[in-house]
Amino acid sequence: MVVRRLLAAVLVAVLAALAALAGPAVARPLTPREASLEIVLDPLTAPPREREMILATLRGTFEDDVAIARYEIEIPRMPGFDWMQLTRDAWRAERVDGRQVRIMERRLAFFPRRAGSLTIQPVRDVLTIADPEGGRSVTEIRSEALTVEVEGALASDGAWWLPAKMIELSDRWDKGPGQLEPGATVTRRVTLWVLGATAEMLPPQPPMREPWLITFVGAEERTTELTWGGPISTVTWEWTFQPKTGEPGVLPQVEIPFFDTLDREVHAVTLPATPIAVLGFGENRVEAWRDGFGRGWAVVVAGVLGVALVLGAALSGVRLATTDELRRRVARVVPTRRERALMRAARAGDLAAFRSNAATLLRARPPAETFALERVDRALFARAAPAPDRAELVALARALRRSRAG
Repeated sequence: MVVRRLLAAVLVAVLAALAALAGPAVARPLTPREASLEIVLDPLTAPPREREMILATLRGTFEDDVAIARYEIEIPRMPGFDWMQLTRDAWRAERVDGRQVRIMERRLAFFPRRAGSLTIQPVRDVLTIADPEGGRSVTEIRSEALTVEVEGALASDGAWWLPAKMIELSDRWDKGPGQLEPGATVTRRVTLWVLGATAEMLPPQPPMREPWLITFVGAEERTTELTWGGPISTVTWEWTFQPKTGEPGVLPQVEIPFFDTLDREVHAVTLPATPIAVLGFGENRVEAWRDGFGRGWAVVVAGVLGVALVLGAALSGVRLATTDELRRRVARVVPTRRERALMRAARAGDLAAFRSNAATLLRARPPAETFALERVDRALFARAAPAPDRAELVALARALRRSRAG
């Protein structure tokens, strides 16, 4: 009987202890000296602008004798800001005003959505405190709200606005775009690294389409790496190009503007203009051109032919020259409009104009003669090829004219 009473008493005691542990924790407020929470903004050299990264540290300070069994930080949604956590919580011991405390720090980045006076809402930390007697209590601490004055974006209407602390650009081709084989394709891969922006803030893939070019657009890739100094976001774009006819063309330059948050100025990174061409294409044209004589020289040539015919008829015993012979004789003396343009381009060192006029003169020539322009083609469409100087171009222009005159 005594044993049964003893067992019953022990069972009641155990159940009471379990009930005490499972029951609701008693709330016990902590003084600011015992526990505090604050958001500390990094120093700002100027008022931030819309979407510009604002770095901050969430710092909790706790007396060494406050036994924290559990904590849970709640950051509310903020109508004026987007935010992200950059680091895990880091704890360290420190002595402040002669007393031993523990410091908790979490790195944050805020991105204002608009201009104006915006508020960073208070952050709440729910603490479960272990009492010396073995019980637990739940309490909470809050940070103070912070007001930040934000200025507007500097971009014009419709332009992409990208504030960034640092930006780098990589532009790579899988082969030389100016030296393609017939029917070949070439792939361009561009990667943009940005410090101080989220992946969603990076600009969309720029269009690269031309009437003379078939363009295949690859899927873009966006990633974000979190660091103490802010997010490093990356976007990679890819295009595959194939010339439709082999005609050379130039992909125009593309500028990607951004606002440098260090020097507070708008700059741009540039994708350079790039020629795309097929080697050996005999009808390469750099600009539109027309065949034919100039109106003035046509009159001169007609006059010379007329005089030659009259003289031939007047002189007895002299055989009249054939039409082909007369044309060759005139060609030796009177250059065509195209030949004059060719010589002007040679003396000016204008490779594009030289190649355009030479292509017209050589259109009906055998391959051995058109090969003479190979060096000009390489200088125009292959970046590393040396360009012929003006003396070489003049000599080549004279040789082409002599070849025509026969």
